Amino acid sequence: MPNSKPTHSPNGLHYEIRGHGKETILFSHGMAWNTELYKEQMTAFSSRFRCVAYDHIGQGQSVVPSEGDEISIETCTDKTIALIKHLDLAPCHFVGLSMGGFVGMRIAARRPDLLKSLTLMATSPDPETPDSARSLRFLSFMVRYLGAGLIKGGAAKQLLGETTLKDPAKAEILKEAIRIIGSNKRSLFKTINGVLRRDSCRHELAKIDLPTAIIHGEEDAVFPLETAKELTSLIRNARMVSIPGAGHSLPFENPKMVNEALEEFLSSDAVNNTQQLTHRINIRVDKMKEST
Repeated sequence: MPNSKPTHSPNGLHYEIRGHGKETILFSHGMAWNTELYKEQMTAFSSRFRCVAYDHIGQGQSVVPSEGDEISIETCTDKTIALIKHLDLAPCHFVGLSMGGFVGMRIAARRPDLLKSLTLMATSPDPETPDSARSLRFLSFMVRYLGAGLIKGGAAKQLLGETTLKDPAKAEILKEAIRIIGSNKRSLFKTINGVLRRDSCRHELAKIDLPTAIIHGEEDAVFPLETAKELTSLIRNARMVSIPGAGHSLPFENPKMVNEALEEFLSSDAVNNTQQLTHRINIRVDKMKEST
């Protein structure tokens, strides 16, 4: 990512920083992606925010654990919390897509003191359905023994919307998605297994008391639009924006509309109302005292 400062945290996460704003946006990508998923958002928001994008453990340029056949969502959550603390990002605006959303929901429910707002894109609180679990088991096997290069084309088409795939003017988006997905190491199978075996966090959603935006592509083939509508109803203070012509990888497919939705949310009174923010902070502190 140009004009960014790449480095590694003590727990092995690769991260990149752009901008020097007073507030921080932390971008968390989905499975098979890396920091490049958010290159347009990093550019758009770095003039006013400190923007941090990171690779999940075992993906991109982050360290791959040598032991086991799984990198669990719980491990990814713990690593992300450690990164927030290491870089002194709290309270930050968390933006997570798909797997990044799995992590974001857990942090918002368990450590609300670390976040100022939550943006969830193309994600779900539920475990995989039997059909999707079957597909992920096959994908894990293919990546483990044959490599990501063999599945990159099919995976990219699954992660992009029909509009993107059919529009000749967007051919470069498909090409770039194939390149990024194909760059994954065979160890990606551990991440796939973690996604496959994750537990539901639906029961934790009632604990989330942060300004929350749900941004979802209308052509998402992984999580249908109804998933986003239900998620919005389950989180207090959540608002939903649907992005036409975008699939599962919406910040990569339609960055202009995603940036507009994110800008509107981050500029809203719900996020920036000082009195409400102070009230939420006091509640968080009280909850932390109760747990100690």
